[in-house]
Amino acid sequence: MKNNIYTRLCAGLVGLWIIGCNPDFLDRTPMNSYSDPIVWSDINLAKYYLNDIYGNVEYGWTKRGPGYQTGVFAGETTLLKGAQLPEYCNGTIGPGSLGDNRGHLTWSHFSDIQKLNIFLEKIEELPNTYAASDRERIRGEVNVLKGEALFLRALFYTDIARSYGGVPLFGSSLKLGEDFTEVTRNTFEETINFIDNDLKNAIGLLPLKSKIEMGRANKEAAMALRSRILLFAASDLTAGSGVENNLVGYINPNRKALWEKATAASQELIDLGTVKLANFGAPDKDAVAKNYFSFFKARTLSNEEVIWGKLHREDMGNLIKTNQWNGPNGIDNWGNNSPYGNVADTYQMEDGSDFFEHFKVNEKGEYVNISSKYKDANPYKNREPRFYGTMLYDSATQVR
Repeated sequence: MKNNIYTRLCAGLVGLWIIGCNPDFLDRTPMNSYSDPIVWSDINLAKYYLNDIYGNVEYGWTKRGPGYQTGVFAGETTLLKGAQLPEYCNGTIGPGSLGDNRGHLTWSHFSDIQKLNIFLEKIEELPNTYAASDRERIRGEVNVLKGEALFLRALFYTDIARSYGGVPLFGSSLKLGEDFTEVTRNTFEETINFIDNDLKNAIGLLPLKSKIEMGRANKEAAMALRSRILLFAASDLTAGSGVENNLVGYINPNRKALWEKATAASQELIDLGTVKLANFGAPDKDAVAKNYFSFFKARTLSNEEVIWGKLHREDMGNLIKTNQWNGPNGIDNWGNNSPYGNVADTYQMEDGSDFFEHFKVNEKGEYVNISSKYKDANPYKNREPRFYGTMLYDSATQVR
């Protein structure tokens, strides 16, 4: 027994002695991660770095944390799950009670902007790590990735600016040990100009939607985002007479010039000729309703009306439960977004006339037909095709 213990002890000491005499024992390549030099010398790893940032793009312009939309803020929809209402709708929002799950109304995208700034700085030298014979090809791929990164940075800044106006602008990565005490908000105009410049540069680098992997940023998406943010900047909200300071809008701007710039940006995308409104089968109303409904169930982005989208694989990754989130309570759904009647009333009649030209609401809150053309007392009859492709209403047939 003693000999056995002694033998094991000797073997252990010899093992430690061998390890202790090896100066490179701790200098090993990690097996579960990549170091900076490796990432920025491999075009595929650089793509994976960017792919991770794509994952932080919200599911649409009005998507919010638990699956409810900003329609709840405008009185268009109500959040029914568990009788919950966001703090805004309860009238309790304030500096000390901002509420949780605020979707794009957060500062979280500054982390993404920092990652993108690192990417844009590191990616420049990546082609030089390849053999001379490969550098031209790699440089071409790098330029496209730069365009994607610029688009994403503009997208994230757009989300923040649409919520807060002028915000701190970072065109380069932040370093540990920097003094951030003097960082201040840029003006609204400076923020819009920063976004506009990123998008113009992205447009020059990105290929057309048809020439790039489905779901990645493309030229049309950058042009459309530029049109959107310039239109927002020219609006009464940020350029009208009610703007009180330059952090939330323009002070005494040239409104005509702002509108012309937004118009020109939209026209450039239209003139490109690669995207256009879908043909849903008009004037066949039933066909329009069916095709309009099917349009939002598509599993590809190939339709010419789709400029850019985010796709998910069925076999892996995040599980998207849009139907369960938004379907009516009582049939295994959550009813996160249930439209109020006033939203249904905005849909026109099948002849294009306003709904309230044919119906009124009496003192009991009941719809009363006053039409000289449509005689059906049911307010959901004779409506435009989009109504039937969107609303689940009393007497409707639900298509699974």
